Amino acid sequence: MAELLGTHSYQLDPKGRVSLPARFRETFADGAWLTIGQDGCLYVFPSAEWQRRSDEVAAFPLSDMAGRAYGRLFFGSSDEAKLDGQGRLTIPQRLRDRVGIRKDVVVLGVRDRMEIWDRPATNVTRPRTRARIRPEHWNRARARADRRPPIEGER
Repeated sequence: MAELLGTHSYQLDPKGRVSLPARFRETFADGAWLTIGQDGCLYVFPSAEWQRRSDEVAAFPLSDMAGRAYGRLFFGSSDEAKLDGQGRLTIPQRLRDRVGIRKDVVVLGVRDRMEIWDRPATNVTRPRTRARIRPEHWNRARARADRRPPIEGER
């Protein structure tokens, strides 16, 4: 699976469809799963990544109150979608309403998932996100990367 990277601006058509960047389309050829993201956006997962993330969320024990709440949000707000012949993804109205997506959107590639934001919301969210990133986040990410097994052909 190709990594989903970059920031792209689009407009929804009257049927709630958004075009995907050409290089994202192959990743979503087998379908996509949409759900509510944690920061006021929609997460869009390729089918294989959706399965991994679903297993991760489902692994919370039933006795974990926060895990149950997140499972309700994650699974209760999810919807499967297919790209049409022109590489467009239909975003259900109920999901658009939940995160405030109107007409102008930003499609953001975040490596293993895509995020869809209402464009005006990104003007508010980006500065807050930058302010929350601290050096220890980068250090944790580097430490995790150092512990991962090498990729075939990488040494």
